[in-house]
Amino acid sequence: MLLVGLLGRDREVHLEQALSLHHAYSEASEEARHDGLTGLSNRRAWDEALAGATPLVQAGGASATVLVADLDQLKVANDCYGHPEGDRLLIAFARLLEGCMPDGAMVARLGGDEFGVLVVGPPQAQHEHAEPLSDRLRAALATATAPGPVPLSASCGEASTRESRCCWTAFAQADQAQGADKLARRLAR
Repeated sequence: MLLVGLLGRDREVHLEQALSLHHAYSEASEEARHDGLTGLSNRRAWDEALAGATPLVQAGGASATVLVADLDQLKVANDCYGHPEGDRLLIAFARLLEGCMPDGAMVARLGGDEFGVLVVGPPQAQHEHAEPLSDRLRAALATATAPGPVPLSASCGEASTRESRCCWTAFAQADQAQGADKLARRLAR
């Protein structure tokens, strides 16, 4: 009886350790996919989302729209007012993006001052009748209040999987469109 009791206790200890390790792994995995400053998904989670959505799009079971946005004047905020001001600007922009994008959109900080939005939905239907993501962002920026002396503004570009049927291609196209928007806005000043 004593041996059976010891074996039973040993099994409980190992089970508790396994569950504890599983919980720690799950937390670390979740933390590894989020930006520590903004709380948004990070580049790793973004890449995984694009990789996961692409087969659905290619099979015809979904379509996707990608928005790439580049926050203006982060360097000015950091250099002139300090990194805490730059952090406030990044956080404010992250909240603005989350607030103006459709439900279910993945909003990610891709690195530095660059952000991405991925919307995956039923083929064509969701995106043909919806307001473009870039229009949503521009409208939100037009009424946004900056958290400090540097205004909230951004350049953006948008692309869908309608033509390419590949989320990675749409991401590259949205990034190119964002660069063109940035250049056009600079030339207009």
